[in-house]
Amino acid sequence: MRLKEVVADAILQAAEEVLGEEGPDARMETIAARAGVAVGTLYNHFADRKALVEALLTAHREKLTAQLAASIEDTRALPFREQLERALRVLFTSALPRARFRMMLMQGDASFGLKSKREMRLRLEKTFGPMFERARTLGALSKDPEGIQAVMLLGLIQSMFFCSIEDPKWMSPNAAALAVTQAFLDGAGTGERS
Repeated sequence: MRLKEVVADAILQAAEEVLGEEGPDARMETIAARAGVAVGTLYNHFADRKALVEALLTAHREKLTAQLAASIEDTRALPFREQLERALRVLFTSALPRARFRMMLMQGDASFGLKSKREMRLRLEKTFGPMFERARTLGALSKDPEGIQAVMLLGLIQSMFFCSIEDPKWMSPNAAALAVTQAFLDGAGTGERS
């Protein structure tokens, strides 16, 4: 890895930490100090705060998308329930440690690169779509003409992030993946009619 890439990676890591700790108003000087570089060096790599956050989000998104795609492909022969749980385990293992940072961005404004809920849903549909289609073909998922399944799954995933912000040790990534899989596929009821 070239020195320029090492410095950029250090700045991105520091930005994630500082923004997660201090919120969207964190000073660029604090980020530079945490990265061990001068403020001018930070600005040589990233024109402004928005460019820095966009680069961080892009790096996270690309890494997670590749990890999810690999998991979905590697588990293609498994039953849908197990395939979904494993994909969610990959997602939560990567994302729960960054939950505070992600929620800060989700609750922030558009200048922090926040994508709309619609864009988030479309990204989830693109990533999980082939797995969902296969599950529908096999009868493991019902038809979904309104596209509500991706919305439901996204809501469950975001709920885990909110809970982990309040208590980072509340649930492990494996337990979160199992809980979301069960809630998504089985609902909260017992299946009995009263």
